[in-house]
Amino acid sequence: PEPAGLLCFRAVDGPYCGLLMYRNDREPWHEPRLSVELFVVLDIVDTGGVTDALIGAAEAKAAALACAVVQIRIERGAALVGGLCAAGYRPTGELMTKEIGPAGPTN
Repeated sequence: PEPAGLLCFRAVDGPYCGLLMYRNDREPWHEPRLSVELFVVLDIVDTGGVTDALIGAAEAKAAALACAVVQIRIERGAALVGGLCAAGYRPTGELMTKEIGPAGPTN
């Protein structure tokens, strides 16, 4: 499976508005997880929509990579934390964590 990647989002009218950098974490001491090391929302008009789109993309990528958990590293930002909590994530130190289901088979 792919070890890492980057997803960029553009608004309908062209400017970039979101970015996430992920790692397919397959360490033997925990369940397979998608570790999002960088989660940036750039849109100042509709941050909720961009946040939701990034969360959906992270969860879809995790499912495609047969990960059971998504962890998103956060540095700061009450609005981001609120959006992640609303999407079912819980704080675990500097990370927001959500179990998305059992790990599936990998190809």
